[in-house]
Amino acid sequence: MLTGKKIRDFYAAVLEELREARSYVYFAVAIYAAGLLIGLVFPGRFEIFLDSFRKLATRFAGRSVPVLIAMIFLQNFFASFVSMWAGALLGLVPLAAAVTNGMLLGVVLSAAYGNFGHIILKLLPHGIFEMPAVFISWGLGIWRGAWLFRRRREITFRERATNAYRIFFAVVLPLLLIAAIIEGLGIWYWRA
Repeated sequence: MLTGKKIRDFYAAVLEELREARSYVYFAVAIYAAGLLIGLVFPGRFEIFLDSFRKLATRFAGRSVPVLIAMIFLQNFFASFVSMWAGALLGLVPLAAAVTNGMLLGVVLSAAYGNFGHIILKLLPHGIFEMPAVFISWGLGIWRGAWLFRRRREITFRERATNAYRIFFAVVLPLLLIAAIIEGLGIWYWRA
């Protein structure tokens, strides 16, 4: 039976494991920021990202709020989980995801020049929850891949993977769900 103490102990352990990986999460944020800067400075070279963004927007057109929320949640869950899981491949997948997502936002912001306030107003409410979740996922993926390069391996590769999954399902998943609800409602509001 789950008690309050067991839940507190579980989350205390999860947060301790997340503290272990925090430098990798910060590294993912830095890679994302570099991609954002590249997208802002050289938007013409990455206009293909705008086409991808437009295609994604048309997938959401005309959907009901519950369907929007489910679509957004599943898309973000899948992308975050794959980045975290595939990080075992030397961390390359989350690194690529971080830089390309940063570049995408840079290109979108560049295309919306002069309309930043409107874009920020649309992104900020769900981004407060979604971006930390995504950064943690990327950081966990890089953390998993970096295990191979450590001289002292206090824990096994399997234990590190288990810790990453525990963090993902205890921290990232709830953040993605909250973000999907806010984003789905936001899309509905801005469309109405």
